[in-house]
Amino acid sequence: GNWASHLRVDQPLLIAESLRKGLLPKTDPESLAALAGAFVYEQESVDDEEAAHRSAAFLSHFTKLFEGLRPFARDMLACGFQVRPFHLRPAAALYEWASGNKWEAVVRRADMPEGNLAMLILRAADNLRHIEALAEPFPEVASCARQGIELLLQPPLTDDLL
Repeated sequence: GNWASHLRVDQPLLIAESLRKGLLPKTDPESLAALAGAFVYEQESVDDEEAAHRSAAFLSHFTKLFEGLRPFARDMLACGFQVRPFHLRPAAALYEWASGNKWEAVVRRADMPEGNLAMLILRAADNLRHIEALAEPFPEVASCARQGIELLLQPPLTDDLL
């Protein structure tokens, strides 16, 4: 509905469908922050076995989102809309960062340039701000998004922003 028209995010139709179907975590801000990264990541990524060795909770949320959106994404493609694939490795890097891992270790495991990772985190936080603004229709997800933003925007990433 009406609330979806206020989403100014990457892939707004997919995020709206995720909210409508209850596919986003309500009590796991680390995973929600990581999933926001899956929506905004635009590059190619190699999702190998190493990327899959992450938190069981995060992997469960990632799989739930991916599988839950698959029919909708197929319909979108059939109607001529562009749908970017979800990649596990960049989302897992955001999960590690939101979970308090050291910046250098997250950069190393993300397998992407440091600047690209920083931009991914900032874009994910911006998308979470828009989800946070939907507190009336989705209070639990909005609260979780607020916590996710705080987890993402930590030093040293924010040192130059202050």
